[in-house]
Amino acid sequence: MSRIQEISKVLVANRGEIACRVFRTCRKLGIRTIGVFSEADSNSQHVHMADEAYLIGPPASKDSYLNQKKIFEVAKRSGAQAIHPGYGFLSENYSFAEKCKDEGLVFIGPPPEAIHDMGIKSKSKELMIAAGVPVIPGYHGQEGAKDIQILKEQAIKLGFPLMIKAVKGGGGKGMRIARNGDEFLSQASSCQSEAEKAFGDSGLLIERYIEAPRHVEVQIFGDSHGNCVYLWERDCSVQRRHQKVIEEAPAPRLSPETRKRMGTAAVEAAKAVHYTGAGTVEFIVENQDFYFMEMNTRLQVEHPVTEAITGLDLVEWQLMVAMGQELPIKDQESVPGPFGHAMEMRIYAEDTGAGFVPAPGLIHTLSYPLGEARIESGVIEGDEVSVHYDPMIAKLVVWGSDRSEAIRKADFALSKYNVGGVETNIDFMRRILQSKAFSSKLVTTKFIEENEKELLSKKELSPVQLAIASLVVSGIETKRKESAILQGFRMNTQLKSKFRLKDGEKEWEVELCEEETGGFRIGELTHCQILGVEKIGNSYHFELQIEDKVEKVTASLYENILTVFTTESSFKVQVPTLGVLDREKLGEESFSSGNILSPMPGILEKILVSQGDSVTKGQQLGTLVAMKMEHILRSPCDGIVDKVYQEMGKTVAKGSKLFSVVSS
Repeated sequence: MSRIQEISKVLVANRGEIACRVFRTCRKLGIRTIGVFSEADSNSQHVHMADEAYLIGPPASKDSYLNQKKIFEVAKRSGAQAIHPGYGFLSENYSFAEKCKDEGLVFIGPPPEAIHDMGIKSKSKELMIAAGVPVIPGYHGQEGAKDIQILKEQAIKLGFPLMIKAVKGGGGKGMRIARNGDEFLSQASSCQSEAEKAFGDSGLLIERYIEAPRHVEVQIFGDSHGNCVYLWERDCSVQRRHQKVIEEAPAPRLSPETRKRMGTAAVEAAKAVHYTGAGTVEFIVENQDFYFMEMNTRLQVEHPVTEAITGLDLVEWQLMVAMGQELPIKDQESVPGPFGHAMEMRIYAEDTGAGFVPAPGLIHTLSYPLGEARIESGVIEGDEVSVHYDPMIAKLVVWGSDRSEAIRKADFALSKYNVGGVETNIDFMRRILQSKAFSSKLVTTKFIEENEKELLSKKELSPVQLAIASLVVSGIETKRKESAILQGFRMNTQLKSKFRLKDGEKEWEVELCEEETGGFRIGELTHCQILGVEKIGNSYHFELQIEDKVEKVTASLYENILTVFTTESSFKVQVPTLGVLDREKLGEESFSSGNILSPMPGILEKILVSQGDSVTKGQQLGTLVAMKMEHILRSPCDGIVDKVYQEMGKTVAKGSKLFSVVSS
């Protein structure tokens, strides 16, 4: 039993939306807040929101948010009594938690021993087996964790397919699937490299890969007085690259008996390591059977959905436990909920059509729903999504009386969250929510893969979309010129106006012929009219009429890319006549020419070839690292390396030439 220790000043050793989230609860409780920031984050929202904030180093995480010495210096200088690690960075670093104790600081999280034991996946599996919690068959031996040959021998014994994981992994990093012995070595090597960069440990484990499971996790909370409860579960099965996209609570089609067994198993798992604070026990679920996967010894990104179905503030509970208080609810039968149904959508700056690669850049425009959703974000219009950190822009959380209502509200909220300047996954998530498979079937971690055609297919722009784009371009030009000629968007004489629009290789020349009635004829559409336009920030808000339909759209014009947001979806076109930039097309064009271009901003970490080398199609030429993820650069053809354009270790922009290969 621990003594009660009041906390009046908390340092949050993190950035972005989670730092802002913790600050809000601290403010509610009258606790002063201290922020830290890298040089890249000097104008970030968490810096402005903190009561005081301190620069801790250059942009690279290892020199700033992972710089323990600097963080402790700030804690001492500012008079902080406790440190909240958020998630990621140092949140599951047991040595950091130990040093907090040595420095006389309260670590707002579990004991270091629990972080250590649960952070090493092989160790956690051993503990779970001893506690009677079901686990997936695999090899978790620490003696061979860094020896790929030993791992391959064990893999052959277990049989394929197998999941290869970093022993200290999380967040989808350091994870690969090996379907046969031939690809095991390359997949394991890539895992080791990614794990070393992300977690500072290249150790791996392997376990049987269940092809189409559900990913269900249980939120637990413990205190230093021996109390531990579970706050229901969350279904996180909708994933890309092993990272969650949409989370919901409670988990659909989980029987009351399974829910209770799983919750009880999660509490047993927590008690096995004398756990205190917020933690999440993750399970792989097949039908109504479940297997322990791992425990996240921190607050999860998706904790707001649990708050939505319980009415609790989990950060407040974290602070209470850190002060040595008992849990506000100690009896499992008294845990509130689950009330209704909640969903969280993670909005990322990423190019879904290019394999979900990060798409950092300037958030030129940003408008969002007012009152229809809880928004967790650390950015505003004009902020930059940095190449150095995770590309999450925001989380939208909605609640409904049942799952169907939650899905409707989620889709509506996403339709109102409009981001211009960077690619996002918003339309992709809307297609998920609108799909019959999501609303009517049991969703597994294979959901995106099984429905890829429906979710990722790109349709050619329709005549109505081209008309909308043309009207928007006309309206933006008028607003920019502040001309009186189009006052009220009516003209006294007929005027023809042409706009050239491009979508990749497809190009249109759209002609607007103004009618005396005040509208335009655009192609076969006889009545197209701007009823009103207003500029708010960098966004243009239009009311348009296309034939007999009146609708509201929002638009963003950045460089020469026009993004139009309608109630159904968004679409982009290039408008060469309105800008100097005509972006070089990436993809097939670059491959057919023998040029390998950077698909995103990043660091060229490895160069494996030199000028004059012979290469085969698919051979690895190098590795690009962006936002802690490795992206393998491969030769598009058999041939000779004609040129290596960049130096190893250099930061490159999207579209930069990296290699050229002359076909043989």
